[in-house]
Amino acid sequence: MFELGKTLKKYVVSTGYSIRTAAKTLNYDRGTLNSILNGKRKISGELFVQLIDLLDITEQERQDLIELYHKEIYGDDYEVFNEIKRSLNGYNDTFFYDELISFENIPVNEEKLNDKCIMDGEIMVKEAVQGVIALEMQKKHPCIWFNVDLLQYNLLHMLHLPYRNLREKIDLKNIVCFSTGENNKYTNFKLLSSLFPIMFDGYCPYYCFAEANIQSDLSLIFPYYIITSDRVILISNKINKAMLFTNENREIIDIYKNQFLSNIEKCKKFSSKFYDLPELPSVFSGCLSKMTAFQVLVRGCAYFRCYQKNIGCIYFQNPR
Repeated sequence: MFELGKTLKKYVVSTGYSIRTAAKTLNYDRGTLNSILNGKRKISGELFVQLIDLLDITEQERQDLIELYHKEIYGDDYEVFNEIKRSLNGYNDTFFYDELISFENIPVNEEKLNDKCIMDGEIMVKEAVQGVIALEMQKKHPCIWFNVDLLQYNLLHMLHLPYRNLREKIDLKNIVCFSTGENNKYTNFKLLSSLFPIMFDGYCPYYCFAEANIQSDLSLIFPYYIITSDRVILISNKINKAMLFTNENREIIDIYKNQFLSNIEKCKKFSSKFYDLPELPSVFSGCLSKMTAFQVLVRGCAYFRCYQKNIGCIYFQNPR
């Protein structure tokens, strides 16, 4: 039994409609509507919207019906849907543009950084990372390739402003690994949302899917890395220990570069496209006619965001 249908029936009656007159007004089959309003069939999204527009209800009652609709549509995924909705509602321009880091005025003691090849402690590791990036940014064509856990340490947030200023010159690449496990939908979304700020400036990372969770794999001592033109820094899964290799270990740097490029070939790349406002109706209808809003967020089209006179659309191909 579908409780939403029976609840809608109460409002249909209190508004002054019978099932017959409601079906006629909506130009809908009376028998099908009768089954829906008696809780025997699930209501479609299109009919639900048409029906609640017909009812004489308060705004709060309307929101309660929408909430009940989401519960029935998403079932076991309802809580995940709510978390995603709350996450998206929390975004604003402050998240995207405040406190972006500039490396132009960061003092770096290159000699000291090169002398210290072992970093112990989160502060020391992050200072080393910042120093390595700052030195690379001084080059004519900076190169930064990396893989870190963006839920623990959003390196892309650190690289956002340099990318915006040097997007034609900087070679910035990273690989994001999503889990294929059913229980990791929300974790995947949080990981994806950490990419939004820089992706709305046009950056497109690489991604892959895997069953294993690198964060929980205790057999990996230094699972994360940052590769620049002349340095490689290996980072522990808790971001509290690191090893730095410089040009004195050129063969190690070359091995990491070659392996990274080999890994990239096995990954796919995000797509990012901006639409002019007149294009929006066809863009939204094209996405939403094929899947529910939740499916859009979890399975395909990740997020829409107004940006001046454009809408940004970021999407990726699901492995299944």
